[in-house]
Amino acid sequence: MTWLREEVLGWVPNAVTYVTLTALIGFFIAWYLKRMQKVALIEKIPGPRALPLLGNALEVNVDPRELFQRARALANGVRGELTRIWLGPLPMVVATTCGQAE
Repeated sequence: MTWLREEVLGWVPNAVTYVTLTALIGFFIAWYLKRMQKVALIEKIPGPRALPLLGNALEVNVDPRELFQRARALANGVRGELTRIWLGPLPMVVATTCGQAE
């Protein structure tokens, strides 16, 4: 009976590690697939091209008073009434009319 206890105690730390890593990898894959789905939907909205990791953050890195004017200028430069702007990894959708916001 003692040898069974030693065997179980010997592989339990490895089992806990494997279960934890498997759960973390599963959560990461689920998050990644969900994010790719959102990115694919947001990319359908017209907007300026974004830089990797920075997005359009360099274009809108201004004072708060000037931010709305820049966003409006970006929206007017695109054909539709909706436009998307990437602020780093976060998307921002700009609606220029009240009908689009509803």
